[in-house]
Amino acid sequence: MLSKNPNVIIIQELNAPGVCVWAGICSYTIIGPYFHDGNGPKYLKMLEEVKIELVNNDIFRDKRIICIWGVIKDRVYKTPIQNLIHLKRRIEEEFQILNIDYSYLYNATNAVKKCCGAVIEAGGHHFEHLL
Repeated sequence: MLSKNPNVIIIQELNAPGVCVWAGICSYTIIGPYFHDGNGPKYLKMLEEVKIELVNNDIFRDKRIICIWGVIKDRVYKTPIQNLIHLKRRIEEEFQILNIDYSYLYNATNAVKKCCGAVIEAGGHHFEHLL
């Protein structure tokens, strides 16, 4: 980050410890968050344990749906994070708050419905221009 004042020092931690988070969203609730260490076999085990299907389908990775992490991340990092335990706790707290915002859940899931309709209309071909 640059400052107009060359005498200003901006402290920003680089390579801070982080966590991998997975969460699902439907029109009435959020599934998760689930934390995993990014290790492939452990991630697969976590997915099998929570019975999550279709996670690798591209329609469920639409950029409008991923915005949930942007909302959570902005809220989590409003306060300085002390350590990984504190980070996980803050993420869980913010997911709980967002989980009761039914208008957000409804709007996010309607974006998926719109994408599905566009995929069908495009016959499975490129559909972004239809959105």
